[in-house]
Amino acid sequence: MLLSLAKTSYPFLRFDRFLQQREGASECSIRELIQEYAESARTAASHLERLKVGRAILGSLRRLGVSVEMQQRGPMIVFVMLRQRRKPYIFTPEEIQHLLKTAQSFPSPKAPLRPLTLYTMLLLAYCAGLRMCEIVHLTVGDVRLDQGLIEIRRTKFFKSRRLPLPSSVLGALRNYLHARTLAGVSVTV
Repeated sequence: MLLSLAKTSYPFLRFDRFLQQREGASECSIRELIQEYAESARTAASHLERLKVGRAILGSLRRLGVSVEMQQRGPMIVFVMLRQRRKPYIFTPEEIQHLLKTAQSFPSPKAPLRPLTLYTMLLLAYCAGLRMCEIVHLTVGDVRLDQGLIEIRRTKFFKSRRLPLPSSVLGALRNYLHARTLAGVSVTV
C-alpha cells in the first residue's frame, strides 16, 4: 500500500517542487501555474500527465467550494502524444539467434540452470508470444508436454488460455525439465 501511495503522490510532489522553484508563484492564479507547469513538459505525454495533476488539484478545490474553471486539454496535444509514442521494434531473425546464443552462454557459475532458464524464457516469449509477466507466472504444472501445450494463467484481464507449441519449443521445454531433474530440482507440480 505504501508503494502505491508513493506512486500516486509522486506527480503531486513534482508539481510542489515546481511551485517552490517558481519565482512569484504566490501572485499567480492556480490555473496559470498549472498551465505553465504543463507547458514546461518535454514530451506531449508528460504534458498530459501534468494537466491531469492540475485537474485533480482543481477538482479538489471545487469540492472545497472554491470557484475555479477546470483546465481543458487540447485535442492537438493528444494527437502529438499518440504520434510520439514509441513504435514497437521487430527483431530480425539474426538478432533473435544472437539473443538466444547469448542467453545460452550467460555466465552463471553459482546457478548452472540460469543460462538454460533464460534461453527457455526467451524462446517462449518469441515463439509463443508470451508477455514477461506470463512467463514469470508459469509453473511446471502449466506445461503439458504430452498434449503439446502450455496453460497460461493470470494473463492480462485475468483470463487463462492454452497455447499449442511447435515441436522445437516442446523439445526445448523437455531439455529444460530434464536439466532440472539432473540438477535435483523438482519437476512435479
